[in-house]
Amino acid sequence: MKKTFTLSLLIGATFFCTNNFLNSNPVGAPAGRTGSPADGQTCGASGCHGVTPTDVNNVITSDVPTTGYVPSTTYTITVNITGGGVRKGFQVSPQNNDGTLMGTIAAGAGNKIVNSKYVTHSSAKTTNPSTWTFSWTAPAKGTGAINFYGAFVNGFSNVSKQVFTVQEATGTNIAKNNDNNQFTVFPNPVTKNVSVSFYNNENSNVSINIISLDGKQSETVYENNLNSGIQNLNLELNNFKAGIYILQLNVGNKICYKKIVIQ
Repeated sequence: MKKTFTLSLLIGATFFCTNNFLNSNPVGAPAGRTGSPADGQTCGASGCHGVTPTDVNNVITSDVPTTGYVPSTTYTITVNITGGGVRKGFQVSPQNNDGTLMGTIAAGAGNKIVNSKYVTHSSAKTTNPSTWTFSWTAPAKGTGAINFYGAFVNGFSNVSKQVFTVQEATGTNIAKNNDNNQFTVFPNPVTKNVSVSFYNNENSNVSINIISLDGKQSETVYENNLNSGIQNLNLELNNFKAGIYILQLNVGNKICYKKIVIQ
């Protein structure tokens, strides 16, 4: 009777340990797993997930304008993992080829900083899609293009990687970033409140609409006449169900768009 009881405990313990290893590390990836030239490995390395990662696009996105980042400006970086994996996680770092952190990073909800230059999940997610955001403050003028290296886990045997590049705004591009067609939305994903920041060159009517991807839902959440200058608007989005939407900013006769995730 005693032997049977001991064997049952051993079987239960073995299953518990194995089950914890089946998916993304629930408290974050160890440092140096982004796949960057300096790191030389991803979460697929031997001793971790032990699989060859696939190359993907559009897992890492940002609100850096197409004209490039403005030095010392803070932007939102988004990691969005889709798929049916039981647990999902990531690690991202903006680095040069020597592994030096480019700019500064600050963790958002559900993620943390490791060894000062890596952002990783602090709690693995099970939703599809699973989304995290963190802040990145661009480096000094003249730094040039920045590569964000990222590795992603979608269940134990599904590891992928991406190199996401942002350019530096130079010359006339910097001036364009002071135009009202450049704006930031934070945080993203949104829970209840969101901050919309932009610059308008002249006094004008400003309105903000939230539009569902299928176009069936559209609601004006802000409208007012504003003086010229930097604008920071705080909006409540309690009336919207969880999903992906388009935030439409109308400033005078100009219209700009930003994709947002409402949780």
